[in-house]
Amino acid sequence: MHCLKKKIFLLIEQQIKSQKIELPQFVTSTRLKRPEKVLLKTDKKTKFTPRRLARELVLHGLYSLEFSNNQTVTEVIADIKNLNFGNISQELDEELENLIERNDTNFQKKAMTYFEQLFIKVFNNKRELEDELKKRAKNWKMDRITLMDKLIIIIGLCELKYFDSVPPLAVMNEAIEISKKFSSPKSGKFINGVLNSYYADSSQTAENIS
Repeated sequence: MHCLKKKIFLLIEQQIKSQKIELPQFVTSTRLKRPEKVLLKTDKKTKFTPRRLARELVLHGLYSLEFSNNQTVTEVIADIKNLNFGNISQELDEELENLIERNDTNFQKKAMTYFEQLFIKVFNNKRELEDELKKRAKNWKMDRITLMDKLIIIIGLCELKYFDSVPPLAVMNEAIEISKKFSSPKSGKFINGVLNSYYADSSQTAENIS
């Protein structure tokens, strides 16, 4: 549990104030499992929303479970929801410190609510979502797809399938943006292709039914 808290803490403490907070990127080893040194690097292009924070926390939680033999879903959720938003790391600059001090509990509440809904839905339907990924990635061997890409796609598929209130185009765009920070530069095209394929087929099915 301590490892998950360490990985998520610096991620979450940067976007407390409002939707204008920008997410810091992790500068770590190629895997999130054992970050040797976490430095903050702000993504200047992407503005944060509660749902963006929730998606990235889901990604961290799922990644952690992949390498844990004894951590439960309940423990992952509790670790994330019980994070101390008031602490400030030494890496933060003065502007971010001021934003965090002013705090925005509504932002936190929205992010954590969506995080828990999405995390549980992904976990409960993970096998089905993985099968959908395999179906859409016909020209790819599954062992060639990185774990991070798989998880990002699974999260996106879950939102497209089970969260009707979330605009599909927003889901696909968010998946691409998240992949830019946590995966390779080339991943976005593949991720978009899989999600767009599912969206196109599901839209056609809905039209046929109506």
